[in-house]
Amino acid sequence: AESAAPGGETNVSIAWENVGVAAPYRDYRVAIRLTGLSKSGGRPAKPIIVVTDATIRGWLPGPHTTKAAVHIPKAARSGRYELSVGLVNPVTKSPAVRLAIEGRDAGGWYPVSHLDIRR
Repeated sequence: AESAAPGGETNVSIAWENVGVAAPYRDYRVAIRLTGLSKSGGRPAKPIIVVTDATIRGWLPGPHTTKAAVHIPKAARSGRYELSVGLVNPVTKSPAVRLAIEGRDAGGWYPVSHLDIRR
């Protein structure tokens, strides 16, 4: 797993594919959610959500790649975090698009990796 320090940044690269027949017309944004994992398996109430500037509006069918620098808040606790992706409404920061992959959680996010935050 990758690691980052509180107050630092980590770079995330995501490969996507629009398998539909048209480009999306709405300005949904690529977002990253980091959810802390405790040793007992519980999760804290407030995940870190980073909405990137990457929009999916106009993505024609086919492959796309987004790259984003994810800033880790200084107040982030050390530990292992689940890294999830979503295509969100930029105002509400809530997932607005169902992806054609498995693993969607109850909130509409898709866990894809982990990140260790270390002081």
